[in-house]
Amino acid sequence: MWNSVVGTVSEDCRRNWWSALLYVDIYTDPDHRCMMQGWYLVADMQLHWLSPLLLYPLLRWRRAGLAWLCFLMAASAAAPAAMTYVGRLRAPLSLTDL
Repeated sequence: MWNSVVGTVSEDCRRNWWSALLYVDIYTDPDHRCMMQGWYLVADMQLHWLSPLLLYPLLRWRRAGLAWLCFLMAASAAAPAAMTYVGRLRAPLSLTDL
């Protein structure tokens, strides 16, 4: 039983160790990731890498940085709404279903 559970994970880690080390494993081979719970580390590191795109304009040009911040906040709300509308996705839990 141990080998049937750990064997596949061990093989995935042996094959894809480099993508886990570089925090790109969700892009290279998402079906065979080394540690499934490592998705949070990948997301956190990618946000850390992207943070200068927000912080530098805020520090250098205050008004333009605030405008950039407002644009990114609006885009982060509009993108899932647009994907939901275009894909005709439903909510996973509706209050009327309770």
